[in-house]
Amino acid sequence: MNKLQSAIQYAKKGFYVLPMHGKQPLIKFANNPPLDLNQIKYYWSKYPDANIALRTVDFFVVDIDTKEAHGANGLQSLKQLPQGVITATLAQRTASGGYQLFYRKPTGIEVKQVIGWKPGIDIKAHINNYVVVPPSTNNKGQYRWINAKAPIKEPSNQLVELINSYHPQQPRHINHRQHNYMAGKKWTGVVLDNLVTGAPQGQRND
Repeated sequence: MNKLQSAIQYAKKGFYVLPMHGKQPLIKFANNPPLDLNQIKYYWSKYPDANIALRTVDFFVVDIDTKEAHGANGLQSLKQLPQGVITATLAQRTASGGYQLFYRKPTGIEVKQVIGWKPGIDIKAHINNYVVVPPSTNNKGQYRWINAKAPIKEPSNQLVELINSYHPQQPRHINHRQHNYMAGKKWTGVVLDNLVTGAPQGQRND
């Protein structure tokens, strides 16, 4: 199946399809409705080698990087999540060797987009974000579904809660009086992080 045929199949399944040059969109798309089949045929006739991306409108992605490709070991961070947080769903291997887990957005619950949720793990969830999908390629390799026939499932409640409760630490200037308090807070955070251990059951091989 070529890229045009794949793009059409994605669109028929209800996905918001985008034509891509590598990882860069070839069209303006923010807040626009999904491309229809005639538009898809037009863009892939104009850009026959265009990669395919899907906007994260009805689903979100747990994007897991590798230390080799991005400098942070997302798989190690994944293993440190509490048991049961990560559940089986549609997943792909990216061209750079990372992994992406696709989850359906729960009805009536907004899922935050969080870049840097954990070391080596991003949450892509904004309606104007996107992920490149098979059969796309780049100079590092090819995107491949790990379990192409698996459905996109809803995430565990724990995963949504952990994502939505994330608050980035804002850098700020502190005086000497604040130093001891901030140091204590940082130490407490480290202790709590170290308490979160263990790989999800049945996921070790993955």
